[in-house]
Amino acid sequence: MFIYYFSEISSKELPSLSLSNNDLKLETNQVLEMELHRTKEHMQTLIEEIETTNEELQSTNEELQSSNEELQSTNEELETGNEELQSTNEELQTAYSELKELYSSNSLIKDKFQNLNHQYESLLDNINDAVVVSNLDGIFLRVNKAMETLCEYSKEQLLTKSWDEISIEPAKNYLKF
Repeated sequence: MFIYYFSEISSKELPSLSLSNNDLKLETNQVLEMELHRTKEHMQTLIEEIETTNEELQSTNEELQSSNEELQSTNEELETGNEELQSTNEELQTAYSELKELYSSNSLIKDKFQNLNHQYESLLDNINDAVVVSNLDGIFLRVNKAMETLCEYSKEQLLTKSWDEISIEPAKNYLKF
């Protein structure tokens, strides 16, 4: 621990310096030279710091320019991709319109087919003669009412049979020789 004690001193108690005017000028010149030297050193330090900062700024500027070039390149790629997407979108819209037209015409064809099929079924059922449509294996695919009456089977029963399974004995009553 330190204790400082200050007391007031009079100028008489101070040692007197006896300096001449020349000595004072010399001392002032030395002080000024020392201060000038310190200022020069300080200025040199500031110059070095500014040069370092300038180099850092130049490096940062180069990095920014490089990043800007990359961004421009990426932007060009994105614009090209966008143009391709727009072109593809137009193609898809055209294809969609064509499909929509095909679906519409397909619906008309389907309606016409159903109408013709209904007319065929009606005609088949209203013929007085027995009619059977079968595949190559002889399995019945369609029969009319006259065939049902002739064989004494329902339509559902006949559609599960083939020519080999049908007995036309009941039909002999209708046949004229």
